[in-house]
Amino acid sequence: MLAYIRYLYSLYKSNNYQIKSFEIIRDKWWVQFNDSGEFIKWRFEKKGVLTISNDGNILYGSWRILDGVPEIIITYQNENTLFKQNFLQDNILLLVKDSKIESWYAFYDEDSFSPKEISLYLKKKEEENEIERIQRNNIKELKLLDGREIEVYCGQYDSYAARIGNMVMLKGNDALLNGEFITTNHQILKLQDGKISNIHYIGLYRLDNSIDITIKRQKYTEVSAEDEIINAESNITQGLHMLNSNMGISVKGNKIDCVYKVKKALTFKGSSLNLWFKSANNSRPVYVFQNNKPIQDGVYFLTTLKIIFIKDGKTARTFF
Repeated sequence: MLAYIRYLYSLYKSNNYQIKSFEIIRDKWWVQFNDSGEFIKWRFEKKGVLTISNDGNILYGSWRILDGVPEIIITYQNENTLFKQNFLQDNILLLVKDSKIESWYAFYDEDSFSPKEISLYLKKKEEENEIERIQRNNIKELKLLDGREIEVYCGQYDSYAARIGNMVMLKGNDALLNGEFITTNHQILKLQDGKISNIHYIGLYRLDNSIDITIKRQKYTEVSAEDEIINAESNITQGLHMLNSNMGISVKGNKIDCVYKVKKALTFKGSSLNLWFKSANNSRPVYVFQNNKPIQDGVYFLTTLKIIFIKDGKTARTFF
């Protein structure tokens, strides 16, 4: 635990979490981190009184803020000590002694944590720090469509940059990207608190009427309902379209309303049909097309020994 407190000291120092006003630490019990097993608490009170409880045994001392600088002198047990660098973040207080040899006192706010809670909190922070340390050693560079270059901090053995939770920075800049969407050639990444919080995938497709479209997908390789059409060569008519040889879609607004599995079939008269199913497991097609147009109402006998009854452009019944 104390090793991680030492890490917090370097983190707080680099992020300038130094205390500007000591009013925020006054009149609270601050529990000291130590390896001795003793339960030691400090309390900075009014008029410079310092109260220290060591397993309930009370000692008194004093504390004084130096004029014009965020430094304090603490006196107890006949010793005067200058603390020149003092940090407070996430209810953890670090008082750093003015010495060539690294020496500091670390505390947590008793009103914010119980002993069990602070132990779990620091364990979680240690694990997060280890993940970030691993990520810092595995950096992938990506170029955005707007010309900017980013650095993505990945897992230790991860060769794939865009994963939820990975940290993102502008190349050559220590600033984390936050609260924006960034676009690569194949993905749209949503960022929150400097990390990837959501991923959409970009794919180019051609409809049956030879219109090229760009789809923002939710899944890595598959088109699915609620995917968004973000670019098209020309206006797309609402309704049904073939997307490729074995897939059909229903377009509503700028979104894909439904995805269909398309299978080819032949009639005994030699006509080629496209059967549109809501899923690959359905035995009854929803729509039947011929030459990219809805088939006329009637009865059709297939070479697969299936009979299809079409009414109002949809499959009314099927018989095997």
